[in-house]
Amino acid sequence: MTLILGIVTALVVLVLGLLFFSRPRTSFSHPTADIETTAGRTTLYHYRAKHPQGIGVIVMVHGFCENHMYFENLAEPLTEAGFDCMAINLFGYGGSMPNATDAYTVEAYVQQVREALLELERLQMIKNLVAVWGHSMGGAVVYLSASEIIRSHPEVKGIFLENPGFGNNLTLLAKLSKPFSVLANLNGPRYLLQIFVNLLFAWPIKDNAAKSFLKRLLINHAPRKHVALANVKSNAKLDFSTQNVSESALKKLYAIFSENDKIVSFRKARRQVIDKLREHSAFAEDKLLTLPKTDHFASLQSPNELAAFALKQLEEENAGVHSESLQGN
Repeated sequence: MTLILGIVTALVVLVLGLLFFSRPRTSFSHPTADIETTAGRTTLYHYRAKHPQGIGVIVMVHGFCENHMYFENLAEPLTEAGFDCMAINLFGYGGSMPNATDAYTVEAYVQQVREALLELERLQMIKNLVAVWGHSMGGAVVYLSASEIIRSHPEVKGIFLENPGFGNNLTLLAKLSKPFSVLANLNGPRYLLQIFVNLLFAWPIKDNAAKSFLKRLLINHAPRKHVALANVKSNAKLDFSTQNVSESALKKLYAIFSENDKIVSFRKARRQVIDKLREHSAFAEDKLLTLPKTDHFASLQSPNELAAFALKQLEEENAGVHSESLQGN
């Protein structure tokens, strides 16, 4: 009976996936640059500021089964405001390749981001790093990198986490990805994993434009199975509350949460961030943005609202730095 139930369930998932998702042809915005570090080759896409002289650079880190294209919508209002946006591809995505064969874990990505930021500054591709932004798994990577980022780049004014994904704040739906990833990696074709990823990410989304983008992104540009498996296994072990982040980094931490998130638990994630900030006397209500009508992929659905939130925080940080400078003089 159990075997029959398992077979029926697998067939239902397969049929739903095939019916729900066609395989659209898509144009791929290829990375505009790549850099070499000791960790490997990192590609990135540079969304250029629509301003004669850019105000500064915002570096962006994508999540699980995404790449630099995830930030297309968010980059639009930020570049209009005068910021350059550099969306880097984590190893296994968008042509980024590590030197080590097993460097597809969150910990490896932390090292990749740290080295990439230093190399971008050395090459003068970044002259004024004002913020680092991470979505989902990328949010976990940015959070774990935050202390080092602020230490090496004290000019940074904001660390932004968009629905950050840690093993202990994921929903039941998201946790189902782990056993399925193992199964697909051992026994199934890559498309089997893609069907599941699409069902997991796109099925709960109500916004048609966001859903169309994810279909295009996830079906055509999903990572290889061993990359996805390493991502899922390493992320599942992460506990937000046990991670040590410096007080200086927490003071510059901002977070965005979607109430309709089906991947990251809105209540758990929000509570974890509030508790961590309060623990270090760094909490303020305006450091959090809550989006009542969006899901996990907030940058796709509410880019203008996210950009307005980020710009407000960066302007206030700038004003605070200027005020301290005047007092010092």
